[in-house]
Amino acid sequence: MRLYGLTGGIGMGKSTAAECWLELGAAVVDTDDLARTVLQRNSDALHELRQRFGGSVLDEVGNLNRRVLADLIFEDSSARERVHTIVHPRVRHLWQEIVSGWRRNGVEIGVVVIPLLFETQSESTFDSVVAISTTFATQIKRVEQRGWRIEELERRSRAQLSPEEKVRRADHVLWNESSREILLEQIVCVNGTE
Repeated sequence: MRLYGLTGGIGMGKSTAAECWLELGAAVVDTDDLARTVLQRNSDALHELRQRFGGSVLDEVGNLNRRVLADLIFEDSSARERVHTIVHPRVRHLWQEIVSGWRRNGVEIGVVVIPLLFETQSESTFDSVVAISTTFATQIKRVEQRGWRIEELERRSRAQLSPEEKVRRADHVLWNESSREILLEQIVCVNGTE
């Protein structure tokens, strides 16, 4: 099996690239989805977050208060590190179990989408790391379509490696400034280079 780690900045097209890989028959898992699983109501991780940061991390029915967690992560680097030590090992365990299942089942191409791939020192796990990138203007346009303000993009981006650094460290780069079809063609080329 060829195993790709896919990373990139906010609004650069990781989900679209993942969909393209699925169309090409690859197995795909997104660690953002796994993080939601790890932080579901009554989970050990959510209980640990509540112990560390207090009841404000929960909403009135006991679910994660994502806005409060985002404020912790993106405004306080020491709190961000504490949250990461709770969440990232659990997420890593889940995606590694999934990858093991792919290997047992003879999957030919697997893709793990990890926005913080380099930040979590996960690159050595993959045959190749693929970074998706775009211009800052396009990134702004996409996050505004999500209803975000540029200040929110900047706040979140400060907590990650820059897109330029992710591109520099990657084995392959997908440039996502054009159509979905062109992105798909780039992914076919990446698949063909291994």
